[in-house]
Amino acid sequence: MAGLSDLLLRTLGVASCAPSDIPLRIGLPNDQKQRLAGIRLILGHSSGPAGSTEAQGFLESCAERGIDAARLIVAEQTDQILWAVLPVSNPGRTALLIAPGIRPENLIQRRAAVATVQAALDIQRLAGAQLAQILVDPHDSDAIALYCDGCGLTRLAELFYLRMKVRRLPNPGPAESAMRWHTYSPDRHELFKNALLASYENTLDCPGLGGRRDMDDVIIGHRATGDHDPELWFVVTHGDDPTPAGILLLAPMSKHDSMELIYLGLSPAFRGRRIGAALMRRAMLATQERSLARLCLAVDSLNIPALKLYYRHGMERVGSRVALIRPL
Repeated sequence: MAGLSDLLLRTLGVASCAPSDIPLRIGLPNDQKQRLAGIRLILGHSSGPAGSTEAQGFLESCAERGIDAARLIVAEQTDQILWAVLPVSNPGRTALLIAPGIRPENLIQRRAAVATVQAALDIQRLAGAQLAQILVDPHDSDAIALYCDGCGLTRLAELFYLRMKVRRLPNPGPAESAMRWHTYSPDRHELFKNALLASYENTLDCPGLGGRRDMDDVIIGHRATGDHDPELWFVVTHGDDPTPAGILLLAPMSKHDSMELIYLGLSPAFRGRRIGAALMRRAMLATQERSLARLCLAVDSLNIPALKLYYRHGMERVGSRVALIRPL
């Protein structure tokens, strides 16, 4: 294995053995075979690693999405891959760590898991990331405990993934006639920042993120989602009031024949006035206008008002993940 340099290991504070009498090497795989073994472990489940076909498909998906699978970090002992983490750097100074959702079989594998995740976290920190995230299946309680208790991550939220086929638009509501729509442009950047900030006040959508990130980084991260089109980013005002009432950010995902609802939020003074329904209607209309089949999104499972809005418009739950985060 092409290990991380001793200097880098010392810089990161990563233990190269655990326990001291049993060598444990952490670094980058030498060849495709080792990389495939690491990916199989990442995609594995309680019955064992995923199959080679599934792992190969994942690697092909990484190539399509611009994810560099060669950055995979593995912990190895006597030519056996004990743990693996694929760190993905995202715009907006965030990082996603794709890590196994399995239970370590013994103390050695647990220590390998902690050391590998720590190496990935520290590498991302040195690269400038400010927040790291791991997404885990809600049923993988052992993995959640491992990453929280052993690696210092905290549980942010369980995210529900919702999707709908857009066939028929709801009728315009009474709020729409007084709404003014503003699409994104550089001279409206501050307007969008203010709309985002206002929507975060007393939000039920991942409130644990509040204040952790600079608003410009948040916008950069949203802009990197899908096929960014500023004509699909909206701030709405109501009547002659210039105060942002709500914000809606959409992005076409043309490869998946879908529209991603990146973010929908309302200022506190405008909640409960049917403006959310108008934003949903605009999202559905944009999906139709782009000839895309589906509208999809992720939402905090505890955000009951948002769930009611989405379900009322025909969205259905198709999956869920627990988001674990760690500021860097």
